[in-house]
Amino acid sequence: MTLPARPLPVTVIGGYLGSGKTTLINRLLAQKGDRRLAVLVNDFGSLNIDAALIDTVSEKTITLTNGCVCCIVGDDLGAALGELSEASSVLDHVLLEASGVADGVRLGSQARTWPGFLLGQVITLVDVSRTRQLVCDKFVGRHVSRQLVAADLLLLTKTDLLSETDLGAFTTWLSDFSEIPAMDAQQLDVAWLLSADTGLPKTPTDIYELQLHPQLQSVTYTSLSPIPRSDFERWLRDISGLVVRAKGFVRFAESPGQRHLLQLVDDRISVTLQPEVGLATDSALVVIARYSGAIPDPFLPVRPPVLDD
Repeated sequence: MTLPARPLPVTVIGGYLGSGKTTLINRLLAQKGDRRLAVLVNDFGSLNIDAALIDTVSEKTITLTNGCVCCIVGDDLGAALGELSEASSVLDHVLLEASGVADGVRLGSQARTWPGFLLGQVITLVDVSRTRQLVCDKFVGRHVSRQLVAADLLLLTKTDLLSETDLGAFTTWLSDFSEIPAMDAQQLDVAWLLSADTGLPKTPTDIYELQLHPQLQSVTYTSLSPIPRSDFERWLRDISGLVVRAKGFVRFAESPGQRHLLQLVDDRISVTLQPEVGLATDSALVVIARYSGAIPDPFLPVRPPVLDD
């Protein structure tokens, strides 16, 4: 392994499922200026949808047209960092996207101790429309609370869904978890975040005790054949209340040459037409639930689900 000539700063971007991490990374890539970025995506499940939204994907690495690179991180962040070390001379900053159920502090700690890398900010994106509810959830509340407490920077997302009064009440509530003032993600200064001098020296007291991630299961569904839209909408109704998060691409029988992006967070659902960017034409969904056995396969009898480890 070749050590970087200078430490590469690593910014960890975390937040619960559906909080807007991919949106922020796309914004950073679009506004990066002449900085050369590496994006490490630690997605939950065997199908890396977040990386697909960023750009086209090879087996493990995405070479972006703007001089950046995106790598899929499986269970071994160290291996990914080791590979980045070989390309450190043409990189300026590393963005590490933690999945919504990953321990961002643990990932940041590994980046901090890996030779040639400097841990900068640990950012938590906070969905103002649902975080209070999530903190009270008996399954994921402790995990979401930890994401709030451990952050160096709290970025509020979906602020347009609250009135000014309700948003003020939310930020007051949020101050019980952190003394760091929260800011609207739309007001984030990208140049400041990506500057090399934003690294924060971490002491042992900054490394929090590791906890088990919540009891969530991920299941992947794929199909080579398009599905009638009415059948898919019926499936969405059937899984209402059972699924925490679902994300993926679907082809409908009515327009087999087009793909639609499904975004589901609790009871919020959007299905939007997507431009083709050279990806496979399969329908592919990742569904995260507390018990995946209760989720029917939308594509049966085409192909059975593949349970993730």
